[in-house]
Amino acid sequence: MRNRKGQYKINGNPLFSSGLLFLDDCEGTCTWIMGGTGGDSTVSHETTAAFMGLKGLRLVTRTTTATTGDNVQARRYFPYAKAGPLYFKCLFMMPDTVRTNNVVFEFDIFNGTRCYTAGISYDPADGNLHYRNNAGVYTSIAGTVYLPVGDAWINMEIAIDTEKKQYIGVKCGHNEVSLVGTAFQNYAAGLYHTNKMTLTIQTASNNPLTVNFDNFYAGTSEHA
Repeated sequence: MRNRKGQYKINGNPLFSSGLLFLDDCEGTCTWIMGGTGGDSTVSHETTAAFMGLKGLRLVTRTTTATTGDNVQARRYFPYAKAGPLYFKCLFMMPDTVRTNNVVFEFDIFNGTRCYTAGISYDPADGNLHYRNNAGVYTSIAGTVYLPVGDAWINMEIAIDTEKKQYIGVKCGHNEVSLVGTAFQNYAAGLYHTNKMTLTIQTASNNPLTVNFDNFYAGTSEHA
């Protein structure tokens, strides 16, 4: 299971099986695009970041002049998907939950005139899961407290309806929440058609933060 989509900002039909947008077990070349606070932050494939196999994806905020609120992002672009249900899944692990302010998993749909953004955010300090509402604000989901064991791998998933531009549901740890009918944030955007997935981590202290990710999936199957 290698990285099957390393291309940047591709429009058109996926180049592999129907219903599969993206599959990455982080064993191949790291083609994630880095953003965030900057400095000497890193996004890389590392052997000690793997859930299974040889490598996983590691995000590390800057180590030089590290400060509270530093963040690093990793993003990927996909072909514009057919309208209908889509599922985005990954695993993540926080070696130091005390330093972690949040872990954010977002998906953007650019339709030629507007951008529609869905997202979930996990806060290990209080264990709450949040979703990005139609105003772009992360809102706590009642009854979703999940306090992780140190070095535990956690599943995270967004399920969306790209035709209606609404959530289907979100998952994190043992929490599975229906958000059917809940609208995405949307705003004016450039004249292009593409999809984008973004991971963001933010530190809660004046120390660099490391979070590991692995086993990424994007496609139309709920049970991939």
